[in-house]
Amino acid sequence: MEAAGLVEKVEVPKQLRFHFEDIRKLPPPIIAFNDVAFSYSGKKEDYLYQKLSFGIEWVSSSGSQHVLIRANAAWTPA
Repeated sequence: MEAAGLVEKVEVPKQLRFHFEDIRKLPPPIIAFNDVAFSYSGKKEDYLYQKLSFGIEWVSSSGSQHVLIRANAAWTPA
């Protein structure tokens, strides 16, 4: 059926494996966003925020895991 062009050849996706080292402490911020703008419509004229930069930090206390979002003071509402 493949040779006749009736069906496409079935390709088996390549299996990927990821390994992450056990890191006890990540340097802050673990994720950083710089000069971000946002609007629900996606249009520049509808921006609610622009020039916003913030970082996400990992905070652990007594075995608990928490995420802290830290914004800079330079953001401006649109």
